[in-house]
Amino acid sequence: MFDVIIIGAGPAGASAARILMKDKKVLLLDEYYRIGGRLIGQLYEENNGSIWNGYEKAETLSDDLHHPHLTVKLSTSVTDIQHFKEYYRINTTKGNFESKYLIVCTGAQELTPALPGATLPGVMTVGAAQVLTNVQRVAPGNKGAIVGVNVLSSAILSELHMANIEIKSMSIP
Repeated sequence: MFDVIIIGAGPAGASAARILMKDKKVLLLDEYYRIGGRLIGQLYEENNGSIWNGYEKAETLSDDLHHPHLTVKLSTSVTDIQHFKEYYRINTTKGNFESKYLIVCTGAQELTPALPGATLPGVMTVGAAQVLTNVQRVAPGNKGAIVGVNVLSSAILSELHMANIEIKSMSIP
């Protein structure tokens, strides 16, 4: 039995684990194969020209997660959560675990509207383009267009420029 189970090893879940592992027996779960969540794909050019690299920040966060009270299970999906009077039972693809407390840090997910042509080859979300360029280090093409103007798409516009991908258009659907 764990004191705390944390679902999600992105910035919030990993930070909670880092704090709690000093005094509590903690289990950190994530379906991805590494710690960092969306932080892994972040890459920004600061005003002074330096690069803020989320991949490196995620590595530092991961390096801090070594303690006898902490168990980390990556590539592990949660399939069910049961709450009983005194504890939680978390069923996963790697077994069932119990704890007195549960913290859910499942983070961000892209929700894309159904647009005509969205399933054509070469069409992807800005998050997918970000993962390809910043995590996998693969250019999703030479040029493109971004549909939708918001903080995320503006940041990814900058990241795609750093990867030498020409964005021909950025528009509101």
